Amino acid sequence: MAVIRTQIVIGDGVDAPPAVNALAQVRAAASPAAGFDYYGLTDDRGVVLLLIPYPPIPDPSTPDTPYPPLVQQTFPLTLTVYHASNLAQLPGSDRLDLEAVLNQPPVDIAIHRTEAGGLTFGDELPITLQFGRPLIFGTALNAEGTEMESVLRIQTA
Repeated sequence: MAVIRTQIVIGDGVDAPPAVNALAQVRAAASPAAGFDYYGLTDDRGVVLLLIPYPPIPDPSTPDTPYPPLVQQTFPLTLTVYHASNLAQLPGSDRLDLEAVLNQPPVDIAIHRTEAGGLTFGDELPITLQFGRPLIFGTALNAEGTEMESVLRIQTA
């Protein structure tokens, strides 16, 4: 099983509030029609943990090409985040209404910081899962993605 983890916060700054009850969707980039969509819900700290099966290993480009070792396999994925504040609760309860949770609108994800310190947003975040290694990610500190923040930043409407 693959482990994917991040902490999602709203906006910029050191004291950015957590994205409580945000819905995170992970999709295999190579096979959107194959049903490889997995969802996780953030906790009160904005943390989400997804335990998912690895996507299917792609076939080699030619029949004579051997499969690379399993530890070298990588899988392109995309992350989409859905969030709304003040979700409806079930009448007479402190439990969230599941329909409200599942129908949250998509939000913009901070892909990386600009040289001026601003944020570049997109509606999906491309991520790469490597076999056998947990994937823990946040907003990139530069366009190359060589360094990450400890949190993933979103912008709500």
